Amino acid sequence: MSQLPQTSYKSLPVRRFTWILLLAWSLFILGLSWQEINGIRRITRELAIGEATSYFSQDRALRRWSASHGGVYVPVDQRTQPSPYLAHLPERDLVTPSGKKLTLMNPAYMLRQINEEFSSLYDCIAKITSLNPLRPQNEPDGWERLALTEFSQGLKEKMEFTELDGLPFLRYMQPIITQRECLECHGHQGYDVGDILGGISISLPMVKPLAIQDQQVRALFYGVFSVWLIGVIGICFGGIILRRHVDERDQAQQELQVSRDNLARKTDDLAAANAALNQEIAIRKEAQLEILRSEEKFRTLADFTYDWEYWVDQAGDYVYVSPSCERLTGYRPAEFMENPELLLKIVSDEHQALVRDHMVDSRPDHGVCEFEFAIVNRAGEKKWLSHICQPVFNEAGIFLGRRASNRDITDRKAAEKALEKFAGDLANSNKDLQDFAYMASHDLREPLVLIQAFSERLLKHCGADLSERGREYLNRIFESSARMQRLINDILAYSRVTASGYHVEEVDLSRIVREVVADLEMRIIETGASVEIDVADKITADPAQLRQLFQNLIANSLKYRRPDVAPQIKVYSTKFTVHEKDGLHDYCKITVEDNGIGFDQKLASQIFGLFQRLHGHNQYEGTGIGLAVCKRIVERHGGVVTAGSKPGVGSTFVVSLPLRGPTDGES
Repeated sequence: MSQLPQTSYKSLPVRRFTWILLLAWSLFILGLSWQEINGIRRITRELAIGEATSYFSQDRALRRWSASHGGVYVPVDQRTQPSPYLAHLPERDLVTPSGKKLTLMNPAYMLRQINEEFSSLYDCIAKITSLNPLRPQNEPDGWERLALTEFSQGLKEKMEFTELDGLPFLRYMQPIITQRECLECHGHQGYDVGDILGGISISLPMVKPLAIQDQQVRALFYGVFSVWLIGVIGICFGGIILRRHVDERDQAQQELQVSRDNLARKTDDLAAANAALNQEIAIRKEAQLEILRSEEKFRTLADFTYDWEYWVDQAGDYVYVSPSCERLTGYRPAEFMENPELLLKIVSDEHQALVRDHMVDSRPDHGVCEFEFAIVNRAGEKKWLSHICQPVFNEAGIFLGRRASNRDITDRKAAEKALEKFAGDLANSNKDLQDFAYMASHDLREPLVLIQAFSERLLKHCGADLSERGREYLNRIFESSARMQRLINDILAYSRVTASGYHVEEVDLSRIVREVVADLEMRIIETGASVEIDVADKITADPAQLRQLFQNLIANSLKYRRPDVAPQIKVYSTKFTVHEKDGLHDYCKITVEDNGIGFDQKLASQIFGLFQRLHGHNQYEGTGIGLAVCKRIVERHGGVVTAGSKPGVGSTFVVSLPLRGPTDGES
């Protein structure tokens, strides 16, 4: 058992604990930083709000003081001119006994100048505004107008951090409630005590406070990051030390466990060895008895086999020879056991080299060997043997020689020879028969041509001198000779299927079918037929014979049509696979369908016979050989042709051909 995988497995919880601790420390620092940053931001906001409210409280106190005293008289100068908005007051302007001019400043006038001084010193903008101002410069902006509207609805104060001219500001505003002292200046505007007279707006710039806030946040970040980094280093260093201690402990425990396992294994091995020794002793005793029984069964079985069985060891000496050898060779088993070369001596001369090479080169890696050879037995008779042998191994895989079986096939060889002779005689007979049919048909043509020629001349030159019955007889002679001519041509076509050469090549079925349809164009036009072609396969075949096959089938569809019904012919193909003895083979199925007169399905097996006709000569012309030619062409290509039909509906001819047909020599 390997120690390294176990050590890694034991150390895994320490690593996981270290990562969890690092994650917890990081989350703690992150949460603490977030809280501190929020605190800095909150303090900045609170300081700004406090400063704004203090400004407002100061303005309100000054206003209240000024209003309680009815205003303040100040000397008139370039900046402080008499207020046109107080012109209705009779005591707006006074002159001191020394001749110095004084003018009355109401609270609004006084606060405006104070706020202007304050804004120039501290960048804080303070403003008195109203929805109905006496002074146009006190017109409220959008934010102030919204605040004044909300004050009229009951809002006590309005505060918001926003931007003015792209800079951050704190805007703070409280309403000015109309007091009795205010009516002296604003009573003519329709105000009453308690009305919202306007508001004091404080705009405090936040550029400097926010800059101070950012400095504090950065200082906090650097400090917190330093603390976090120190903590991470400490946790990682502690994790390494802890993992090292754990690994050392696990290593020690593993070594202790290995020692215990080795001790237990040695104890178990010793006990197993004792048990195995006792079992081996019992097995050997049983094996000795089994060997005796097996040897008896083997000899009983082998001695009574009909074939000649034997076993040779690695050196080529016979270990066993069955008694059947004497029936085949005339020599007893003991003679083969004493003379291992006896088999080679009785082998016929033509097979000496074959058997000698086999006996010399009988290595275990050759596997099963099969061949046939002839011997001459003790009585001088020639016997044919079918030999098969294979290597023999014991349970430990040690090569023990080869076991062989020789079967007498003398009768089979004689039958094969007779069959070869019969096949040759049959081939010669078929050739003679084909030659005879060809020559007979050829020789019959010459007198038939003369009969047709003289009948035609007789009808042409002497037809007027003949009676009506004579001309009828002459027409019958002419028609019979023409029918005889067609019969001779069909017989020649039938004989040419096998008599002619078989030249195979890759054939485009679509091209063949379209060429046939082009040849039959006149018949198609005469009958008003339509031909649909959906063929796209290629096969290995004789193109001339395939052209004759499809010409016969399509011509039959044109010939056997229903009266007053235009023939409709469909030619299409599909592929399919057939599982045969030597494996899977691909086939092409070509179907020729028509809507002709059809025939009884019971007659489907007869229509492919020679000279078979289902109709008389007076109905449809023909010799009954066309479909027989089709069948012979298909069978020569290793295929099958079938027919299906229903009277008055039409016929379907199905031709199944292998995609890779027979070669020139296999036809």
